[in-house]
Amino acid sequence: MKPMLVKIVRPIAGVYTVLLIGVSLLPSGTNLVGGWDTAISPGLQNMLHVPAYIALVILAFLALCPSLNVHLTGMVLLSLSCCIFGMTLEFVQIAIPGRTGSLTDAMLNVIGVIIGSLIIITIRWRGMVRRGERMRAQVDTHLGNERGIR
Repeated sequence: MKPMLVKIVRPIAGVYTVLLIGVSLLPSGTNLVGGWDTAISPGLQNMLHVPAYIALVILAFLALCPSLNVHLTGMVLLSLSCCIFGMTLEFVQIAIPGRTGSLTDAMLNVIGVIIGSLIIITIRWRGMVRRGERMRAQVDTHLGNERGIR
């Protein structure tokens, strides 16, 4: 990734993470701060966990791996970190008035991380295949030029 994009993606990833923490830990209820989530049905709230964590893992990957080159071990560590982050937020919600930690929400967070990780792995794999095809074409062209074949 170009250095200019890295300078943009890292703050976006940081702000997104802080917003995710804020939304996850804001009190629920009817007071001034609480009640922000009453306009969203519980079913929709649950389903929003998946895209939220897809975005988290993709932004974390782009922020931490600007070369877009990561081995499977790095991808597993990144995914586990995002899963632990989501589970920790669910656990901390137990102490927030009007909030409850939920095993279902934690599992939806993990599903989002898995989907986001698979998206990254698929895109990286397709990029490697394309680079391999281009390199093979260049080698074939080079070998053909050396042999006088056009």
